[in-house]
Amino acid sequence: MKRRGALARWLIGVGTLYAVLAVVTTVAYLSAPKTNEPDGCDGIGFGCTLPPNETAVVVGAVVGLALLPVCAIAVLIVAFRASRKG
Repeated sequence: MKRRGALARWLIGVGTLYAVLAVVTTVAYLSAPKTNEPDGCDGIGFGCTLPPNETAVVVGAVVGLALLPVCAIAVLIVAFRASRKG
């Protein structure tokens, strides 16, 4: 029963990590400028970049996707060890 508590703590930790990532991404999106510099162009194209607020969303999505397999492997390892030790 003690090992199930360890798994629950890991799952809570992973959920908290994603919640913090969502909050940070939202704050960055809301606080970043909505447009680029006056002499720059908006959108994706040759020489164009995303506005800073949309860049924050893309970075948040990439980080979230990168963390997904890492967190899944960590939870699976903890679950496997918990099932082996009873």
